[in-house]
Amino acid sequence: MSIEKNEETALYGLRAAKQMIRNFEEHIIGGKLAAGEKIPSLRKLAAEYKISYVSALRGINFLCTKGLLQKSANRGFFVSAENKVHNVSLIKVAVVMPPHCIEKDFGGLINSAYTGIHTAADKKVISLVSLPVKEDAFFSGNEWETLIQGCKGAVFLGNYDELLQKIQFRIPAVAVLSMSTGNGSISCIGIDAVSGAESAWKYFKDKNCSNIHIFSNPGKEYRLRALTCRFFWEEKENKLPPVSYFGNDSKHDFNFQYGTGYFFSSDHLLQIFSLNWQKKHNKILSEEFCVLGFDGKRVNQPDFHNFPTIACDWREIGTIALEECIDRINNPGRPARRIGLTGRLIQ
Repeated sequence: MSIEKNEETALYGLRAAKQMIRNFEEHIIGGKLAAGEKIPSLRKLAAEYKISYVSALRGINFLCTKGLLQKSANRGFFVSAENKVHNVSLIKVAVVMPPHCIEKDFGGLINSAYTGIHTAADKKVISLVSLPVKEDAFFSGNEWETLIQGCKGAVFLGNYDELLQKIQFRIPAVAVLSMSTGNGSISCIGIDAVSGAESAWKYFKDKNCSNIHIFSNPGKEYRLRALTCRFFWEEKENKLPPVSYFGNDSKHDFNFQYGTGYFFSSDHLLQIFSLNWQKKHNKILSEEFCVLGFDGKRVNQPDFHNFPTIACDWREIGTIALEECIDRINNPGRPARRIGLTGRLIQ
């Protein structure tokens, strides 16, 4: 089994035990469990939290690595010595993401970013509170405050632009896959559109494409990628390429031309066109025409066609998002900022 697969398996065990981990963190640090106190057996914990014995063991071992618990040979697990526990400071961070991403791991960008957040949180004394929120949801100020009660920061994973524009944030907030900065109160993190546009221009020039056509989803983040690519091409080639907008739920078709490059502002949109082309013509779109995706989702989706894309490691984006949130929690006066990661061409 590969190292990456081992990490994913271990992470799944921690996800399954996250409620148990969270409870122990709060009870130990809050003083409800005293130093030296013995905790229930792994089998009792597995039954109580409705998880497997292996998941319970992983969760308890994780708490041992944090210094909250310690193992005694043939006696079980105990709350660590008082001097170790009192040096721990628990930080609770809300992670807002679409319900389907919490209920099931689809292997997409959001899940990859969450993996990065979870891995980073495991290395520090940070408790994550996963909040399933639809991307078109709306909250009043009081409803939002109730939802994040006890959290010192929040990370949004998804297209929450409308929601972020309406909420007044009293805690540091970081957005991934959203463009809204909440009037300067929200840090935004994602793949950099300018460096991506430059990479796309170089790619199409290497492929001897004299013209390009740009396809985009209607969302703000995707439109920014598309328009940045458009203006970059105009700057370099003195031509303003057309932009066509498509939703993700349509059966798209297009009269592709040889010698023209086709830039898609998301891998998901390019995958839809690829599947429709294959169904209609029984051929692979990327083998017939010069196409290029953007964001790297196809790298995480084994069922996607193998088309070229400008990709980022979204686990790294998740890690940076959490670090940005924690940094702003620890430094209340530090302003929000926009962080763009440079993507790399994957063929």
